[in-house]
Amino acid sequence: MVDHGDLKVTETAEGTCYKPDSVTQLLREVRQLAEEHTFDELTQELNAIGGEIDGWKERFEVDYLAEELDLERSEHVREVGRSVAELRD
Repeated sequence: MVDHGDLKVTETAEGTCYKPDSVTQLLREVRQLAEEHTFDELTQELNAIGGEIDGWKERFEVDYLAEELDLERSEHVREVGRSVAELRD
């Protein structure tokens, strides 16, 4: 699995340890989401998460770069959607 990039090797005082490669794990999870959900479902979920974050900002009176973050989030949601669509193809 190390040869395929699935695991990374770390040497410690106790010996050789192996840990999953975080990028490989992330891509597997994204692929799984793309296979199990439609583009619209994923987009709706990302927007719902954004709404929840906005609610927390309001509840806790945090307004750090709100306008810029809203714009970035919208662009990010579209980019993630395109990436998911590409994985499906």
